[in-house]
Amino acid sequence: MPTLSKNNLVTFVFRRLHPSYYEFKCEEMKQQKDYQQLSLVFFGDRESSGYSTLTRTSMANMEWLFVVTPAECAEEYGVTANSFVLFRNFDEKKIVYTGAHDPKSVLKWLDFYRIPIYSMNLEKF
Repeated sequence: MPTLSKNNLVTFVFRRLHPSYYEFKCEEMKQQKDYQQLSLVFFGDRESSGYSTLTRTSMANMEWLFVVTPAECAEEYGVTANSFVLFRNFDEKKIVYTGAHDPKSVLKWLDFYRIPIYSMNLEKF
């Protein structure tokens, strides 16, 4: 059984006491100029399958900032409604997810893009 570090324990407790995802209105998304290192945003409505996927994914991963924002905000960010978009503060800043709307697929995709490509290239040499 893995041991919990002090930081992991604090993160675990924090996420259990606070929501696993946040809902931003379009105006609030505009104010988010400095994304934390990794943020997954779903541009869609509560009735969509993507919303359910984001909420379940957010409960399975405590390292990311998960955000839901209305579908009408999507066009301003150059994406379609019901899209998942990864915002990062390194390498490519915006990456659109095109895979299946299930938590396992989304988490696998997120895991790949969490590391800067520059770091991945250094490991090859």
